[in-house]
Amino acid sequence: MSAVQQLHQLLLFPLSEAELASGHDGVALSLDVQQDQAQSLLEGVLEQYTSRLGKGYGRPGELDDAQVKRWLTAHAVAQSLDFATLCQHWHGHARQCLQGGPVPGHWLMFARLQQGSADVILLALLPQRQVLQMQQGHLQVQSVLDLPSIQLAGRIDLTAWQQGTERCIGFLRGRGDGSPGFKRLLGCEDVMVPLKETQKLVQGLTRFAEEEAVPAEQRDQVFAQMHGALEALGERGTPLALDELIKQSWPEAPARLQTVLAEQAVTDGFVPDRRALKPLTRFKAAGEHWRLEFDRRSLRSGEVIYERQHDRLVLTGLPESLRAALQAD
Repeated sequence: MSAVQQLHQLLLFPLSEAELASGHDGVALSLDVQQDQAQSLLEGVLEQYTSRLGKGYGRPGELDDAQVKRWLTAHAVAQSLDFATLCQHWHGHARQCLQGGPVPGHWLMFARLQQGSADVILLALLPQRQVLQMQQGHLQVQSVLDLPSIQLAGRIDLTAWQQGTERCIGFLRGRGDGSPGFKRLLGCEDVMVPLKETQKLVQGLTRFAEEEAVPAEQRDQVFAQMHGALEALGERGTPLALDELIKQSWPEAPARLQTVLAEQAVTDGFVPDRRALKPLTRFKAAGEHWRLEFDRRSLRSGEVIYERQHDRLVLTGLPESLRAALQAD
């Protein structure tokens, strides 16, 4: 993701349980005139957003009668709705979407910016924490924004959306009750295809094992464990939590695996498609006149031997029926 080139506008709205229940719009705190502070805040939020692996993707959909999609159309296409008014609508919509979510003490941030050639809107729920500070010889309790604790943030690429790109919304898949509500606040409709996402995950895991030169026996063991875990999720219809899978499969170097999967654009939140998991435990290939499939463990057991010098496979322990058919040919 390219660096911020131009920040157009940044608005903050306070959120509280009382405000969400009462319907009070609150007061927007505009940082337009505080450019340095606004830029620093935005870059801090973007750093948290880009460094997190657990993202989902989608496009403006038909949620809540597609009102978010209509607002975005009025703002970005028809240009009949200015950004401040758009944010007022969005803030009001938060009362419906975030009821019961992690909002007390949070601020709702809206930013309009340019990233490279992309026209972008960034939304984030900013938590606060209490700190003690000395002021004039007295301890004072103050609230500060706690950016490392951000759980919910979303990025809308208006340029990609208007060009017809499906994955024009990205969002952090936060934990807890607030995540579905924040996705609804974005007006986001999923576009993930489980088969393709599972294939990307398997390709990323294979690439990681190759780049790290993981010993064959260790790789087979890790791949077998991951295959079992992913297959169980697929059987139960349970969405993948990628950070948990990474910690379980490669606890000694989770950051390196996370980097490789991020480069493969692997996300989570999808139910693994078991059809795409076979490469974790099996080799499969075909030529013009032959087809072959075998378990990775057969290379360790000697049932299948790869002769690197001659670039050929030797199969041992042939079934009697195949041996007889070959001898009769």
